Amino acid sequence: MSSKQKRSLALTLILIALIQMPTSAILPAVNKIYTEVFTDHTLSSIQTSMLLTGIMSPIAALLMAFLIRKGAVSKRAVIVFGLFLLGAVGVLAILLNRNFWCLALLSALMGCAAGCYVSTATSVLVDCFEGDECRRIAGIQAIFLGLGGAALSISCGALANRLWYGGYIVLMIAIPIGILALFSVPGGRIRTGTDGVKAPRAKFNYDVLYYALAVFLLLFIFTVATGNISVHFDNAGIRNFSTAAGFAVAVQMLGSAAFGFCFRPLSARFGDMLIPAAFVFCAAGLTIINLCDFSLPLMYIGIAINGMSMSMLNPQCVMSVSNRVDPSNSAIAGALLHSAAPGIGAFLSPVIITNLTMALAGNSTKFRYQFTAFVALAFAAIFFFCNLYRARKAAGTSAE
Repeated sequence: MSSKQKRSLALTLILIALIQMPTSAILPAVNKIYTEVFTDHTLSSIQTSMLLTGIMSPIAALLMAFLIRKGAVSKRAVIVFGLFLLGAVGVLAILLNRNFWCLALLSALMGCAAGCYVSTATSVLVDCFEGDECRRIAGIQAIFLGLGGAALSISCGALANRLWYGGYIVLMIAIPIGILALFSVPGGRIRTGTDGVKAPRAKFNYDVLYYALAVFLLLFIFTVATGNISVHFDNAGIRNFSTAAGFAVAVQMLGSAAFGFCFRPLSARFGDMLIPAAFVFCAAGLTIINLCDFSLPLMYIGIAINGMSMSMLNPQCVMSVSNRVDPSNSAIAGALLHSAAPGIGAFLSPVIITNLTMALAGNSTKFRYQFTAFVALAFAAIFFFCNLYRARKAAGTSAE
């Protein structure tokens, strides 16, 4: 691949990061949907329906990874299909928005789209870039992921005051990115060479599951902040809570973008210790949101701190996984890391945490945030000691 082709591909992967978290476009509308649109449904059912993305995304990602590994489709075709499907969701939202099943359908299709382009784009990154070049692009992706999430949240939070489905409409931005991907992502089927002979399959490295677990647990915690913020603002007596929630999610993503500037040197220095640090930041952010509900600016600070955790853990896991896969199994690794793990984590978050905390303390979002903060600290401790054990084990193996 020439340097010009690499630059074009890097630009495409960075732009895809802008819409890597499409749920940022719809979460600011949670409380409006709950209190004004589908009032005969519980908060948990609405959150769960909106996060059907988390179930459909891993299903689509694993299916596409299987087809890629078999040589049935190319990574370019999967990425382009996913981006155009996401754009189509925006069109469908204009036509289908009157019934509760429309909410579930739009979220499910959005999950299928994300499952196609997010994880496959990650596998293309680790296939085509190595070492510090991969770390640099992963850091820039983290910045653009945050900026994209912020832009989606602000625009969609404002739209939610007029149209509850406004966030879905904005997703049509994926169409021009899909056109760019059509020309910049390498074509060809990964497992078939120019002579038509299938490339050998490398053995799957099960260390990938460790990093997938970290991403799963982070999204399990991370989703609590965004999924409950509009309700929390309403409980705190904040006016125009949908717009405020849109800005809150934007601030969270800007926090993620800010840390993206620091990722490259910190990753080189601390490596996988950024994983427990991410959970500590989540815990700190959630605690501030709970304790400072009397001040919107202070809650925004807590939300920004929570957002930083995303740029700590996700790109670090990509870096670590990139050293453990090759093109024959990178699609499966990408599906686990960027679709199955975060999708299921985000889906199970309201199912478990919302229902559990409502059973313990009713509709108190303050309790929900603090309870989740303590869970995040427990995860931080577990990963800290696991990293120490893994480092000592690796040192012992190399010494032998």
